[in-house]
Amino acid sequence: MAAARAASREAAETEEELVRRAQRGDPGAFEELVREHEKRLFRLARQALEDDEDAADAVQSAFLRAYRGLGRLENPAAFPAWLTRILVRECISLMRARRPTVALDSIPEPPAPAAEDGEIWRFVEELPPPQRLILTLRFVYGYGPDEIAAMTGTPSGTVKSRLHRALRRLGRRLGAGT
Repeated sequence: MAAARAASREAAETEEELVRRAQRGDPGAFEELVREHEKRLFRLARQALEDDEDAADAVQSAFLRAYRGLGRLENPAAFPAWLTRILVRECISLMRARRPTVALDSIPEPPAPAAEDGEIWRFVEELPPPQRLILTLRFVYGYGPDEIAAMTGTPSGTVKSRLHRALRRLGRRLGAGT
């Protein structure tokens, strides 16, 4: 256990040093940061956007914005959360650009079939994009409502209500009756 914590601390220190080197203009350091984070960011963007090409575009735009704004990052230890926030905002921009605005309550509920554990993600994918994104950030990546609000530029109360609606929908789909 102590060895795992030490390795985690060492990896964080290494990442912080990579960020500092990238801030000083070392392109190889930024390339290493890209390699460390691109798969995680792509999975998040893919979950939010439901399209590989859009997800790749969002990730590429997020890395470009991060590269350009790296000098403004004051705390190198905050790099992963900062980069995720940039990606989330890119995903939201893409969702707004490609889809008309629809009230979340106006989307009809599909009939509720019997569900098995393996079907949960299929149900998550059926949620409206704002709910799906918030659910993914909360339960896959472990961010709290206030962190999600900061990342998405959405009021905390809106994040909480979307999370509640998403969980209520999933509960109904899974037959929990909530």
